[in-house]
Amino acid sequence: SKTAQRELPCDPDRAWPLVKNKQIMNRPKVHIGCSANKQRIVCVSDTHGRHRGISLPRGDILIHCGDFTDTGQAKQVKDFTKWLLEAKTQLGFSHVVVIAGNHDITFHEQYYLERGGANFHKHTNKENPMETKRILTTLTLESIENEKEEVMPMNDVINEAVFISGGGEIGQNGIIYLEDGLVELRQTRQQAMMGPASQHVTTIYGSPYQPEFCDWAFNLDRGEPCKLKWDEIPSCTDPSSCNNERVVDVLLTHGPPLGRGDILHPSGNRSGCVDLLTRVQNHVKPLFHAFGHIHEGSGEVTSDGVTTFANASTCNFHYQSINAVLVFDLMFPEVAQEDVLSDKSCASDVNDRSGGGGDTVPSSCPLRPQEVVQVQSSLHEWSVVQVSDWLQSLETTENSEVSGGASESHKGKTALAHRSNPFPQLAIKSLQGLSGNELMMIHPLTDRLDELSLKDKIEVIRAIRHLEAQLFQSVQSVDATSS
Repeated sequence: SKTAQRELPCDPDRAWPLVKNKQIMNRPKVHIGCSANKQRIVCVSDTHGRHRGISLPRGDILIHCGDFTDTGQAKQVKDFTKWLLEAKTQLGFSHVVVIAGNHDITFHEQYYLERGGANFHKHTNKENPMETKRILTTLTLESIENEKEEVMPMNDVINEAVFISGGGEIGQNGIIYLEDGLVELRQTRQQAMMGPASQHVTTIYGSPYQPEFCDWAFNLDRGEPCKLKWDEIPSCTDPSSCNNERVVDVLLTHGPPLGRGDILHPSGNRSGCVDLLTRVQNHVKPLFHAFGHIHEGSGEVTSDGVTTFANASTCNFHYQSINAVLVFDLMFPEVAQEDVLSDKSCASDVNDRSGGGGDTVPSSCPLRPQEVVQVQSSLHEWSVVQVSDWLQSLETTENSEVSGGASESHKGKTALAHRSNPFPQLAIKSLQGLSGNELMMIHPLTDRLDELSLKDKIEVIRAIRHLEAQLFQSVQSVDATSS
């Protein structure tokens, strides 16, 4: 049979004018702080081997949307894996979920053996793609520095990951790698000392593919090849059997859909995938869709009223890992236990999605997330005086610890990136008079930094990112204590 005629052209620049007036481009819900009934997602992407310069806040799920290396080098994969395991141990992440991107060429074995190795590693020793890929899910750490900062899991919480379908694996080190695969994350929490347990269930699907881009890894021609790939993303195809519920709560792709964080600079051309947008909005309808690939679109977060889209690229256009880490809360319903137990339909639904393994599901009905909210650091609310106090503290310390109002107990315990060089004195003078919100807007081309060297500019921005990560932490900890 003939292929059905396409409703939209494959070319994103031709397709966007046809759909943009129908697109809802709202700002997402935003809050500062957190609720006890949530899972916090920390999002990074496109770190390109520069992960050691990134400051992470605490969270429940750490996700990486691909391009964690320059060209899939085993050395970078090994250090990246160590970094993830350090984050998991020191910052309390229950789960770490990773997909590859076009730069992670050793993770696309067929491409690497056919031409990727020759194209990118012809003047060096070629990698073994199978062995390099295994590093991510098999490398373990016997010990971690600063063990005193290790976050011990709560004894009333059980975290599980169950692989549902597709490609990828749950590594022996706890890192989840998805390659067109679906995983279900389960968190069982004891409600009271002797009360019944509640379970939060979140499904995540991840794919490393994107439309053709200079013959890198995981590339597909626009049009039918991309459409067929996105058709693999699970959705409720039979409302009578799945009660018209979402199958995928969180979608991870390396590349963006059309119109969402996909503008190239300086050309202004669109680069997102038309067929990915169609699949997401018409069929999958996840709560949250995170991606990277287009560095210029970093930090662009929009909502169409159903799905929140976020470009989480950490490196900027010049491959400097200075973009802000994005943080979101998946909000779960507050349902009385007696109401949950009276709902007989949901238990069978979870059993169906987990392959019928009823013994792994508690008697109470698992709760699925209802909405996603972007989280801001309390640095947004800092006054000029608080920023001034912080800058003053940098004159006498070599590390940008929290000051100006944050609890002493949270200093230095949030992020993995710490500065070892003194903060540039000229920068302290340049940043005086800014509020916290203005401080977070600083970038390498900011006029206030004109007199600094590029190295010092990067140092300044990373110090601000470190402060921001600490203040995510302090707000979360205070709220959690009071709840």
